[in-house]
Amino acid sequence: MLLPAVALVALAVACDADNDDTVTPEPTPTPTPPEMHDIEIQLETSQPVYAIGETVLFTIVATNTSGQEIGLEFPTGQRFDVEIEQDGEVVWAWSDGRVFTQAVQYVDLGPGESLEYEATWDQVGRDEQPAAAAVYAARAFITATGVDEEAVVEFAIED
Repeated sequence: MLLPAVALVALAVACDADNDDTVTPEPTPTPTPPEMHDIEIQLETSQPVYAIGETVLFTIVATNTSGQEIGLEFPTGQRFDVEIEQDGEVVWAWSDGRVFTQAVQYVDLGPGESLEYEATWDQVGRDEQPAAAAVYAARAFITATGVDEEAVVEFAIED
């Protein structure tokens, strides 16, 4: 007696499947991956000349210069890097000694929108020695897949 009742309920549910009032949301459009030159990188130091031992402050700005939203894919938790060069040799990088999450992360950046980062250097090189008085070049870039743009700025350390 129970079996015919279950079959009747199943038939009623199946017949009502065409009258489903469930609304299926529209899929969210996937942002376009960045094309060459869609991202502009700017790098500034807080001043052009530093005293020996004075902390150097960098500001990195990555701006979407395209007319559409772009999707940035970061293969790890690292979003940017700054490398300091002296006579063509990298003497320090912001990422030196840091550990980053090993998870892909996505950031959508609308037209004209920017990402801004700050980094500091205590003037101690990769060799653990204090920086010498000299002219240095700082190079900054974001670590998003497919973004090759970078910015370079020179600054000096003086006695």
